[in-house]
Formats: sequence, C-alpha cells, structure tokens
Amino acid sequence: MSTTTTTVPNKSRTSRDILARAMATENITVIHDATAETAYFDTKRRVLGLPVWQDMTDSMYDMLIGHEVSHALHTPQGSEWADASDRVAGGEDRSGSGRHFLNVVEDARIERMIKAKFPGLRRDFVNAYRQFAEDDIFQIAGKDLNDLMLIDRLNIHFKIGHLANVPFTAAERVWIDRIENADEWTEIVDIATELWTDAALPQNDDTGNGTPEDREQGDEDGPTGQGMPGAGGAESEDEGTGNGEGGDSDAEDGEGEDGESGSASDGEDSGESADDDTDTGESAEGEETGSTPSTVQGANTTVMDAPMPETSQAMENAINAMRDEYCRGVNYQRVPDLDMSKVAIDYTEVATAMRDFMTGNDLQCEKFAECAAAVRAFENDSRKTTNMLVKQFEMKMAADQDKRTSTSKTGILDTNRMIDYRWSEDIFLRNEEIADGKSHGLVMVIDWSGSMADCLRDTVEQLLSLVFFCKKVNIPFEVYSFTNEMPFNVTRYGDWDRYDELMKERGETQTFRENDGTIEDYNCQSFVLNNLLSNRMNTREFKTACACLWMMMEANTYDGMENVGCSPRFRLSGTPLHEAMFALGNIVPEFKTRNGVQIVNTVILTDGEAGGNGWGRTDLLDPKTRKTFKVEGRRFTGTVAEWLKDTTDANVIGIYMTPNVKNFRYQIESDEAFDAFKKSFSKENFAALPSNGWTEYFVVKSNAKVSNDLMEDLPEDATFTKLKNAFAKSAKGRSTSRVLLSRFIDLIAA
Repeated sequence: MSTTTTTVPNKSRTSRDILARAMATENITVIHDATAETAYFDTKRRVLGLPVWQDMTDSMYDMLIGHEVSHALHTPQGSEWADASDRVAGGEDRSGSGRHFLNVVEDARIERMIKAKFPGLRRDFVNAYRQFAEDDIFQIAGKDLNDLMLIDRLNIHFKIGHLANVPFTAAERVWIDRIENADEWTEIVDIATELWTDAALPQNDDTGNGTPEDREQGDEDGPTGQGMPGAGGAESEDEGTGNGEGGDSDAEDGEGEDGESGSASDGEDSGESADDDTDTGESAEGEETGSTPSTVQGANTTVMDAPMPETSQAMENAINAMRDEYCRGVNYQRVPDLDMSKVAIDYTEVATAMRDFMTGNDLQCEKFAECAAAVRAFENDSRKTTNMLVKQFEMKMAADQDKRTSTSKTGILDTNRMIDYRWSEDIFLRNEEIADGKSHGLVMVIDWSGSMADCLRDTVEQLLSLVFFCKKVNIPFEVYSFTNEMPFNVTRYGDWDRYDELMKERGETQTFRENDGTIEDYNCQSFVLNNLLSNRMNTREFKTACACLWMMMEANTYDGMENVGCSPRFRLSGTPLHEAMFALGNIVPEFKTRNGVQIVNTVILTDGEAGGNGWGRTDLLDPKTRKTFKVEGRRFTGTVAEWLKDTTDANVIGIYMTPNVKNFRYQIESDEAFDAFKKSFSKENFAALPSNGWTEYFVVKSNAKVSNDLMEDLPEDATFTKLKNAFAKSAKGRSTSRVLLSRFIDLIAA
C-alpha cells in the first residue's frame, strides 16, 4: 500500500491560529500536533492542541476549532473532568460510557455558548454538521431513530436536529429543555448523571415496552424534570424498545414513592445492588459497543454500567479517521530565555580585553600602532567617497521632504499680492506643512566564524565605510560580532580543565522552561555578542575600537600582518546565528528606546548556515506574545527572522557573503530569473533573494574590494575620452564597491 505525506499549509495554519485566539479572547498558544488523536487544551500553559486533519472543508475545520475553543473556555479539564466522568458512571468510569454521556450533554452547552458569543460561527456549524450528516458519521443511515437510546437521540437532536426529525415523547422532551437551559457545569454533570443512571438501570423485556407512536404522541405522566427516582423507584412502565435504554418510565417521572428526586448516588446504589439481566457483559477494560446495559466486574463488587452511546462513539471515531496519520510532525520550540548580562559584551570590556592582551607585549603594541595607522589611511582614502555619498543621501532626503510637504492657503491677505487682485484671486498667504520624517538607527551583527577568514578583510572594510557614514550623518549604530568563543583568556581548544572551570563560574546563560514533551525551549549553544563599535563611544574610544577591530581582522585572515595577534576570545569560531538573532530580540528594543529612533535597521551578515539547533520542520513559539511562527520549507533561519521582525518592529536585513552564486540556483524559480540574479551579482556586486521571513535578503560578493579612486592608474597621456569614461566609472565604482553602505542608504532614504 502506498502512502503519501502531507502537511497543513502555513497560510491555513496561521489563519486558524488567529481564529482560535480571537474566539478564546486571550492570547493562547495554538499548536498542530500530528500525534494527537483529538483536540485538547492545556489549562496550565494555555495551549490549544489541534490534530492535523485532512479532507475537511473550511467550515468543518472552523467548526471544530470553535468547538474546542469553547471547551477550553467553559469545560473543566484534567482531574475535574475525570472526576465528573466517574461521578456520572456511579464509580470508576472504566468503560468510558460516563465520559460519552457527559460529553454529549456538555457539547450541547458549549456549542450553544460559542455560537451565542460569535454568531458568525453559526453558518460554519450548520454547514459542517450538514456535511457530517451526508457522510453519515453518526452511522444512523437506514436506522429507525426510535430504536436509538435517549442519549443518542439527544446527541443527534442537538447536532443535526435541523436535518433529522428526531422523535421524543413528551416526557423525554423535558431533558431537551433542561439541557437547553443548563448554563453551569454542575447542571451538566447532574443531567448526565441522571441520564446515565436511567440507562444503566436493569430493565425487563416483559415490563410493557412502549411503541414508537408513544414518542410521537407524548406521555401525560411525564417527568417533573428532577431526574431519576431513588433506589426504591416505582414500578417500571418502559416505552423504550425493549433493549433497556430508557425511553419513558415511572423511573423517569422525577419522583419516587417518597417524592424525592433522584441523584447520582441513587443511581449508583441501585446499580450496585441489581442483578445483571443482560445477555452480554464486559470485562473491566472492555468497551460495550451495543445498546444493552452491561456490568463491570470489580475486585469485590459488580457495578452496573450504561451502554455506550453509539452516535457519540461513531462521531469520535469518524473525526479521528480524518487525521492525517502520515503527516510530518511539526516540532515546536520556544524562544529561549537569555541572560543578556552574560550574552552581550559591552565595548568597554572588549577594549579592556585587547588592552590586557597587549600589555607587556611590545611586539603586539607595535602591531596595534600599525593597525591604527592602517585605519587612519583607510578613513582618509574613503573621506571623499563618504562625503559624496553623504551629499547623495541629503539630496534623497530633501526629495523625500519635498514629497512630505503640503501647501495650503491661510485665508490671510498677502499684502505683497493685493495689487494683483484685478486679474488674480491668488492674493492670500500660503502655509507649508512638512510631515514628520522617520528617524533611523542601525544594529549590525557580523559572523565571526572560521569560514569568514577568506572575506574578513573585505567585510571589515565594508563595515567601516558604513560606520563612517553613520557618524557623518548622526545615525545611531551598534555593531556586534557573534561567536562561540567565551570571554576567557583560554579557548575550548586549549586548556580544557581551566576552560571548564571558567564555564562553571560563568553559569548558565539560558533559563529553561518546563518541557512537557510537546513544546520545548530552543537549546542555545554557548555564545556571546562582542560589541565592537557603538555611537556611544567618544572620539578617542571610537578610534581605539576601530584599530582593535582591524587588529582582530589581521590576526584572523590568511593574508594578515605577520606576527599580529589578538586575545583568544576574539579568534574565529562557529556560527551561532540563531542564538545571535534571539539575543537581538532584547538588544534592538533597548537600542530603539535609548536612541529615540522610529525605525531600526537590523543587519545580519554571515557567510554560511547557522550551527546548532533548529533544523528540520520546527515552528517557533514566543511565550510572551504566544504567537506561532511557521517554518517555510525547513528554513528555520527565515522563521527566526520573521519572529525578530515581528518582535522588534524593525527592518531585518540578511546579507550572505559569497564569491559566487552557483549554490543559489535551487532558491530561484526559473532559469531566466537565475540569469538575471547572476547578472545583478556580477554587475552590482549583490543580488536580492526571496525574503522568506526577512525584510530583505541579499547575496553580496565577498571579494568585492572597496574602491576609492579608479583614476589613479590612468597614464599621463590619457585621452579625453578615457578620462571621461574613467571619471564616470570612478564615481559609480566608489559607490557600488561599498555594497553595504549603498544598500543602507537606499533603505533609509526611501
């Protein structure tokens, strides 16, 4: 037999999650559990679990969600539900009949309440139950409804009564009235208990069973609405079908000989003292599927058991059969709870670590001086280009301001124009209103992994060009590197014993929440974010930080300065990309508040895929907002980016550094689109990819050199045409070679 594997589309799952939260009137967490046979609600964690259903219409899916949300709002869960089931069954509900009786009555209440609260669901309930009836999930096709137990007829009445003319006697209609008017859980338990006790009473076939006509004509001596009589009830006058199910009897008249109404304990007593008159019993673990009362054998007692409601069990089995048993399971992981005091290393500590590394080491002090000189030279060479880009930025901002400017007449005469009143009506003063623009900030994290060694020099030069521009136009910024190297003077590859001691002293950076086997916290690997550059630095601190960054780059690149080094904590390591993005969820809001900016552009630069956890079909849950972020095509990094964008209300821009784009063919839909992608990459040094959760995602040429002047290599006798072409290329080349800066300007000036 062949099998197929399906999944619920993300769009469908997302819309159903929103629907469930809206109906619950609270921000519950909704998960789609491929292992769940039925929907469930965890009252402690406020988690609604839905099976992965297939072959369902939208109305059926929405009806079931509304049904389960109403259970979540109004039905007690856990031990309180189990205790109520036992009470209905007059003892331990071993066969499950008590649960089914209780569920039938409770379903009527919770469906009535959810439809009253959300009238728009009425159509979904009608359409869904009509489809269920057509599919005969109650398994009543071809059956005479008169032959069904009272509990089954009540179930059909409250679910598809508008489609089926369910017969009831006048006495039985009292149960309908009681259920329709039951608003409290305790009333539901009482009604279910009385119905179960009635069905569980031993009945004799020769006691005068009624006929179907009796149900149509009613019963003059109907019940008082108070349920079953006591254990010494009156003589039976059954109007059932002779199968012991309960139709109409003196036992339903509501009063016994002493006039007292029945109760759960009454039913239990009569059941325990009665002999088993049925032809079929059931074992302690067995389940009765017929409509004949059965007995459950206990250790020392024999307890009467009501027959299993056939329609309730049939519906439960039918809906369970709609589950997609071959569906891929979805893993749910929560956003980690991080101790940011241990994760984010401030620039002051970074500077201290580099200073301590150089103290007493004359060679490294000399190398630091060389690095500082290299930074000054790079800044001087870049100054003209930076000024040019600043001017372009100001022009774009001026154009944007002009778009935001509106002119209106004030109604006040302009004395300079009054002389023109004979031929012009435009003699009033004008008022110009400029709508407020958006202030921007930049938070950038760069990959400090071993694979960056090939492109680290070009990356640092691109980064410094961007930072110089931000300082020039007063845009606040923070730059971090993400790494697995801990803030120690020893590495995990050196003195293991000492490293372990330091890790124990440092303590955990993540607090784990309760794991129930369904949802667990994302398990972060060891990582830190080193704050390399910041607008909080004064001029001296900034120059020192730039020199330290340059020294780190020289120490970690293959073509770096000879004999240059850096503290072990700044060596290249792994790629804790996901962990860094989770940490940004705390850093970006704090940055936004501190600097008072309206828009934060969060730039994440890497040259490879994330290490650690999260791969596979994993959806992300945010415990604070209780939102679920769906995985797209196993791209968990894009899912985290979507969470970061939603949580921080920032632009989240991904930049992937690579020397070529051959490995991106699988992400491009067609050959024509891929050709255009390659052309952009070759000509502009970058190309855009589908976002997949990001605000924008770019592939940037990792070996793109930062150019300052393309005219310096021209010969002295160059012709006018060569000079003109070289000047044009130089102006464009200086801009396009600064890929990060060019894209950032386009974003903030748009």
